[in-house]
Amino acid sequence: MGRKRKPPQMHELHGNPGHRQQPARAKFDGKTTLPGWLDPVARQEWNRLKPRLERLEMLTPETRGAVAALVNAYSGLVRSMVAFNEHRPEQLCLFTGTGGVKTRPELDTALKFSAEYRRWMIEFGLTPASMGNIPVPGDDDEEKAKALRDFLFSEDLPAEDEEEENVVSFKR
Repeated sequence: MGRKRKPPQMHELHGNPGHRQQPARAKFDGKTTLPGWLDPVARQEWNRLKPRLERLEMLTPETRGAVAALVNAYSGLVRSMVAFNEHRPEQLCLFTGTGGVKTRPELDTALKFSAEYRRWMIEFGLTPASMGNIPVPGDDDEEKAKALRDFLFSEDLPAEDEEEENVVSFKR
């Protein structure tokens, strides 16, 4: 299968030690819009990630669908965990009529969304392991280095008084 291709942004950060010709990239114009079909949790995650990904030129009209898939997987994970926690969270398994044991459907769904979310996070370099693969540029590109450091090491935890405002309810 081989290695995955690095995004052009990572090539720029690493430099071009082999002096191979790199394909020209389209210039980012900053006009990426929020997809209208995202639910409230996905929209909230989109709005959290958008400024950082745009600064690094990783959110473009071409990557809009991939970022939408990332935030949609996050939303699915949140929704399935909310559903799991609403109905006896201490009970991980169900017993079937024939005496068998199976995992609760909400937990299965949460695990699937978690795996999908993790794959998308790796694609965008947002996991701790994939962050280690991103070199810190030198002084010649200080603005991009600052944007990258801000993106990778910022804390987006809500303040205690803001926490209630950011909670989205999924009750029917």
